[in-house]
Amino acid sequence: MSKEIKKLDKNIFELKCSAFKGEGYTLWKLRKNWELITGNIIAEKSEPKNLYMRELTINVHDPVIHHSIVSYSSIIMKKINEFFQGNVVEKVEVRKINRNSGRNILDLRKQKKTENTLKTIETAEKKNSLQEKDMELSTEEKEKIKENIDKIDKKYENFAIRLKEIAENNRKREKYLLSSGFIQCSECGKIFYPGGNEKICFNCYDRKESGKIEAMAKLLTEMPLIGERDAVRRTGTDAYTYYKVRDMLAQRVYSDLFYFCMEKNLQIEGNEEWRDEIRKETIVDFEIYVKNYIDLKIGTDNMEIFSKERKKLLKKLNNDRRFKK
Repeated sequence: MSKEIKKLDKNIFELKCSAFKGEGYTLWKLRKNWELITGNIIAEKSEPKNLYMRELTINVHDPVIHHSIVSYSSIIMKKINEFFQGNVVEKVEVRKINRNSGRNILDLRKQKKTENTLKTIETAEKKNSLQEKDMELSTEEKEKIKENIDKIDKKYENFAIRLKEIAENNRKREKYLLSSGFIQCSECGKIFYPGGNEKICFNCYDRKESGKIEAMAKLLTEMPLIGERDAVRRTGTDAYTYYKVRDMLAQRVYSDLFYFCMEKNLQIEGNEEWRDEIRKETIVDFEIYVKNYIDLKIGTDNMEIFSKERKKLLKKLNNDRRFKK
């Protein structure tokens, strides 16, 4: 009988753990770290809304950011999976949300105004497509295209004619976009619409930032107590990257620590006879997590500062645990 009770306790414990490890917890953790994963510009105008069967729904409140997330959803998905160190998201759905729609008469007026604006945009787009076709290519541009097309074997003449037409239309489109506010990336040459004073496209920016973050993360993982100046000098990055990566690494440790505490509490609840042993084992691992967190968060071996940060950490853990319950 006692064996059956223990087996039942174990099943209940495993059920609790599986629920805790599920997509609900992943979504909660994703929301907590959204800014670290996507950056403050995207995080301010968007939020992860739902996660079901590894399909993430992102609500976006800004048309420019909406376009950026749709265009680079694969990169964002890659960053999410790298953060979780696993394949937690396989598909991303992006929804454009109007925070004010349908709340009162003023909102209805705004909605009507938006509809009129959309009609204007649609009309402008039709006009723009005509303007794009009317763009003229210079003699040099035509000669350059012809020079490339002439390299194709004569037996593929029909293919070459079609390819020449495509190349000319693409060049016309590029010229039109450049005359309409788009710019050319100074790194890769890709044409994109800048959200502010950007000179490089999102792909190039992300590649540069990822390289800086990887270099700083490697250094801080190996030398968590290193100072700002020395870290910046060794990695060739900047102070912003130094503090951003510190926060990112510390937040990862905190998330692991929070999960560790929740899991150990479930183990203690489900294993009454081993309660004391689990507690003793937990204390050692808990202190290792705490030290890793504070080393990465603050980067100092000053015991007075360490003690203050430890109190802050314990308070934060208790608050988050109460919220989770």
